[in-house]
Amino acid sequence: MGIAHAQNKLHQLVRPLAADYEYIVIDCPPAVDAPVTQSALLASDVCLIPLQPTPSDLWATQGITELINRARLVNNDLRAFVVANRVSHTRLCHDALDVMREDSDVPVLDATLGSRMSFQQAALEGSVPARMGSAHKVAAAESQAVAREMYERMGWL
Repeated sequence: MGIAHAQNKLHQLVRPLAADYEYIVIDCPPAVDAPVTQSALLASDVCLIPLQPTPSDLWATQGITELINRARLVNNDLRAFVVANRVSHTRLCHDALDVMREDSDVPVLDATLGSRMSFQQAALEGSVPARMGSAHKVAAAESQAVAREMYERMGWL
C-alpha cells in the first residue's frame, strides 16, 4: 500500500483500513522526532522497539518512552515492548540486557534476536528468515519466539 508519504497523517489513513485486515504492520524510522513515527503510534495497538543491548541504546529508550507516553494520551490502548536486537554472547551485552530489564519503563521481551547475518540478508531480499530455507532456521526461530511472546503478552493467544 502506498502510504509512504503520509507523514503525520498516517494514523488517519490506517484507521479506516483496520476493519479489512487482521494485522497491519507499520515499520517506522528509528527517530522519535519523525512525524510518521508519532502518527503511527496513534493508530497502533502495539509498538515493538528494537534496541541493541549497548550502553548507547540504553540512552535511546528515554526518548521513545516519552514519545509512547505522549501517544498514550490519545491512544490509551497502546502497548509497547522492547525487543533486544543483535544480541551477542558477551558480558557487556548481558549486563546491558539486565539494565534494560531493570530500568526500562517499557517491558523488555524475554525472547531476543541474535546478531545474525540472516536478518540482514532477509532485509536485503525483502523477505523473512522463515522463508529463506534451513540455513536461516535459527533466525526464523528467534523471530517466531518474539512474535509468540508479544502475542501472549497482548492476550492474542
